[in-house]
Amino acid sequence: MGKKIKLGILGGGGDSLIGVLHRVASQINDNYEIVGAVFNPDFEANVAFAKEIDIPTNRIYKDFDTLVEEELKLPKEERIQVCSVLTPNFLHFPMAKKLLENGFHVICEKPMTTTYEEAVILQDTLEKAKTVFAVTHTYTGYPMVRQMREMIKAGALGKIHKVDAQYYQGWINSIIHDKAKRSTVWRLDPKKAGISSCMGDIGVHAFNMIEYTTGLKIKSILADFNYLYEDNQMDVDGTVLIRMDKHVK
Repeated sequence: MGKKIKLGILGGGGDSLIGVLHRVASQINDNYEIVGAVFNPDFEANVAFAKEIDIPTNRIYKDFDTLVEEELKLPKEERIQVCSVLTPNFLHFPMAKKLLENGFHVICEKPMTTTYEEAVILQDTLEKAKTVFAVTHTYTGYPMVRQMREMIKAGALGKIHKVDAQYYQGWINSIIHDKAKRSTVWRLDPKKAGISSCMGDIGVHAFNMIEYTTGLKIKSILADFNYLYEDNQMDVDGTVLIRMDKHVK
């Protein structure tokens, strides 16, 4: 095969599940080579993790700004071509924006930003940069999902008039009922996660899957979020009514 795509990774160190998934995905077809990273804000832990997963440490950087600065000093054919942004949500926008402005392609975990205003700025930055920006709505890549989309498009299910999407995860159950534990999880911190936890994390997948499989656009929503405890600021589950094109609900 030809030359591998040079991949940089931001975040995803330690026991991060999303870090494992991105590294495995990059190796499935042997198209990518991880050449640089900032896995952890602690530099020693950063280097130790790189050694643990057998990645050379000469381009393991102390922070994001240093990664961009040092990579730009390298000849174009040697530097990172695309970066995976796997950090907590509040860092997605500033990192993606700077990467695009400096000519890097970006693979970004969702949500790509934590506000609409940031999304507009990022879209404008991307149009000027003329690079690739990919958000990891990965379920659309599954053969069964694509089969569903083609069947709906071909009319095999008849006229769509009702859509029901559900997405369950249970990892938060061992945390949400313990006040001390809640304070240690960034997904329950609005300063790091943004305005939503559950919907920002997995609700966006349901939204994406509905539009992708049906080919319809969601026009309006009515949402009811559950916070469970008075001192918890972030949603741990929710129910959303939607209205779509062609009077579909």
